[in-house]
Amino acid sequence: MTFLVITSKDSLVQLITGWFHLDEVASTKLRNWLSPSVVWGLRLLTLFTALMGWKIISRSEVVADFFLRIRKWIIAVKSRILRIDRLYLYSALVIVGISFLFNLYNVLVRPIFYDEAWTYLNFTRPGFLTAISYYPLPNNHVLHSVLTVMTRDLPFGTTVNLRLSNLLVSLITALVFAYTSYRLFSKRAALVLLPLFCFLFPVSYYSYLSRGYMLLILAFVICHYAVMRLTAATGSERERRKYSLLLVAGGILGLYTMPSFVYPFFCCVGFVAVWLIFKSGVRSTVHFLGLNLLGGLIVAWLYGPILFRSGLNSLINNEMVQPISRAEVWSRLGSHFSETSEFLFGMPLIVFTVAVVVMLMALARKVTQLAFWIFCLVMPPIILMIHGVIPFSRTWIYLVVIVLSILGQLIRTFEDRIRLNHTSIVVFGSLFIALSVFQFTRKIQLQEFYSYRAMEVAEYLMDEEAKTVYVNHPLTEINLRYIFLERDSSIQIIYSRNLLDEEEVEQATECCDWILLEEAMDGEIEWRFHTAGEYPMVLGRTDPAE
Repeated sequence: MTFLVITSKDSLVQLITGWFHLDEVASTKLRNWLSPSVVWGLRLLTLFTALMGWKIISRSEVVADFFLRIRKWIIAVKSRILRIDRLYLYSALVIVGISFLFNLYNVLVRPIFYDEAWTYLNFTRPGFLTAISYYPLPNNHVLHSVLTVMTRDLPFGTTVNLRLSNLLVSLITALVFAYTSYRLFSKRAALVLLPLFCFLFPVSYYSYLSRGYMLLILAFVICHYAVMRLTAATGSERERRKYSLLLVAGGILGLYTMPSFVYPFFCCVGFVAVWLIFKSGVRSTVHFLGLNLLGGLIVAWLYGPILFRSGLNSLINNEMVQPISRAEVWSRLGSHFSETSEFLFGMPLIVFTVAVVVMLMALARKVTQLAFWIFCLVMPPIILMIHGVIPFSRTWIYLVVIVLSILGQLIRTFEDRIRLNHTSIVVFGSLFIALSVFQFTRKIQLQEFYSYRAMEVAEYLMDEEAKTVYVNHPLTEINLRYIFLERDSSIQIIYSRNLLDEEEVEQATECCDWILLEEAMDGEIEWRFHTAGEYPMVLGRTDPAE
């Protein structure tokens, strides 16, 4: 792979320039220093290293055994799928297929979102090395950024290419959730849960949006399933080791996507460790914690390029979520989790709390499962008090899996009493999907109001054949840069977040033919485009006489 990257002098210069963020002068010096003999020397060294590596790998019994295990695992998975009830399998595929088509529609028609544009401009477009090493803000969901680089050059258009990897991740997540629900609960319970999961607003939202939250949900679905099977395993030590490894794999997947996955992963590992102490003794607990320590080392190795280039503070000193006093955290917990309940489930916190408590009381006999679910639900406020932060509501998106699992167990426990048949499930699922699609279409207009307005501004400027636009508006600059780049527009952007005074407005009117602000100002500017709402924008022409 490295040999292909440096097949030319230009590509090698681009590689080193992107890695070290060299300026134009340094890049020119590097280009002059790389003589043809040096480039050919690097090519031969790379080829020699690749040949020696392949020779070692091809003769390694460890590698051969690894591929043999992979083959056996694939055969085992195929065998498990073939044992799934045919009615459930076909019904689940229909639900997942409808969800996929809805997500694909959103991929094609929804405007670019700020964080998506930021991801493309700062990580996807610069390439693989930047994606794995540059961490200026937590906008870089590292594994997701790497996947977007892999789909960047496909022939489907910039935005589709950017969102394609997440669309596929959402499909895999829905299939994994369908399988794990079937294994953990009953066929009828799983059929009720699947449309709820696929069409809840936050899941639909992050199924098309080019962000890493679907990877996080996928990781937690894996971890949750591993915990459920691990704590229910009464068989051999081999069975426990298998699910312990599955839990570690889910943790690596989630943690390499974003560091905040440490919250749910800590809940999983902490609960299983305590359970093992009481059920299997210290030896099993130490072995389990040792596997997770190994997983932690793998994650640290994966974050190595970021630690080398961006530094440790880029990960642990997140300027977007600044530490605050415990008193302030305590005072804001209510409003924070009210917003979280509204975002995740579309209901007030009090209604959500009562519903969950009633469901938990009905499942009093499921001691171990109940204890884990309660642990996951009560830990978020405790974590925030310890950490001293108030994060974004989307941080707790994994709780969707917990709440739906409680509902699944409730349905499984009482399905015979409520006489839940396939016809009633189909009717319920169809109504829920139709209602969810309608609500999503309405809600996304509010959620992405800014994105729609930014698209309107960009199209207006292109229609007016603008040359230079002065932007003094939060977020807008990134969206405009992305849209102009995607549409191959030559409009130049001059960006500033300084507080405007008369002198700066005068300078803007002299250098730019258009100006975009949050509110109109007095002066010789013809204001032509206005939006209201949470992100008000006004667009004016500085040379109205023309």
